[in-house]
Amino acid sequence: MLKKFIIISLVSLIVFVISIIMYEMTEAFLGKEDLIFFFIAVFLAPMAFFTGVIGSIVIYAKGRKKRY
Repeated sequence: MLKKFIIISLVSLIVFVISIIMYEMTEAFLGKEDLIFFFIAVFLAPMAFFTGVIGSIVIYAKGRKKRY
């Protein structure tokens, strides 16, 4: 389960970077702003990242608590 949360965090960082690049490319080449990529970069990717980080911390803490 910990591995899944770490993967969610890493994928959200990659999606964040890609969506920023796509937002800038559509604005530069097409001359208009595409709000889908902006919405992904500003709202969805950070929410997924923090979900992954908080989930990883909780799972890790539960695992450490069981050992002691």
